[in-house]
Amino acid sequence: MKSKTEEIKNVKTKYLIRLSAALLLLAFGVPLSVFAQGSLMPPGPPLAGMKSLDQIEARTPVDTLHTPGNNAFLYIINQPGSYYLTTNLNGVAGKDGIEIATNNVALDLNGFGLFGSPGGTYGGIYIPSASLISIRNGFIGGWTNSTQAGIAGYGRNAVFENLVVASNTTGIYCAGGATVKNCLLAGNVGYGVDINGTGSYVLGNDFVGNNAANSSSSASLACFGANNRFEANHVTGSGTLGYGIYLSSIASLTNNILIHNSVEGGGANNYYFNTSQMVGPLITNTFAGIITNSNPWANFSY
Repeated sequence: MKSKTEEIKNVKTKYLIRLSAALLLLAFGVPLSVFAQGSLMPPGPPLAGMKSLDQIEARTPVDTLHTPGNNAFLYIINQPGSYYLTTNLNGVAGKDGIEIATNNVALDLNGFGLFGSPGGTYGGIYIPSASLISIRNGFIGGWTNSTQAGIAGYGRNAVFENLVVASNTTGIYCAGGATVKNCLLAGNVGYGVDINGTGSYVLGNDFVGNNAANSSSSASLACFGANNRFEANHVTGSGTLGYGIYLSSIASLTNNILIHNSVEGGGANNYYFNTSQMVGPLITNTFAGIITNSNPWANFSY
């Protein structure tokens, strides 16, 4: 048998022979397939490592490039989709602010505001007939020309939510079938919210100092329709002549639900409704004390 020393010598000898052969082949320009490592050409361009702008923000900004207006409107949304503000927008004399002229539009004010100038600009957002509309998260104020509103919605199936709507002729006008939720309506000249149709839901809003003109024919929250629901709204300071919550007494305008609201400061004018409506018990304590009526649908007047 070979010794361990001899085996080591043989391995070294074989290695030196193979190395010498390889060097000779390279010297004569013969390719060595045994050492091939694949193509040196890259497989293609490098893949993108970051998201595109459309992937980060897939919505459309409201501006002169994407939603240009005309001689009546500063901006016009005429394609379905999701839109947002990137800055405050200021009205122009003789024009409405934004027209929503198509169905299926979501408009996120994105924490910014749509502002008019007293006496010169018309309405803030005008929805002539479109449905399936949502407007959220921002400020609408200063639209006080003629009978215009911060939001004038003549279509149906709309949601107005988390808005501050202040110092307009009317805060929000709805032809019906709208939801107005978690908004602050403040200092509007006439109505804070004016419902003129059926099937609306006005929930959890704060009304402060509306009917600033102190008209006897105005109210913070008014309804001229049937089958609407007004719930958990808080109303203060509606003028000494106007009403806090007003439900029209027209005979055909019935079955409005009025529950769990509170109205302060108008005395006998805090509420106005007839027996054709469905109204929770009215608690009229005029001083601080214990609430003796535990009905969960009760309305408060103080």
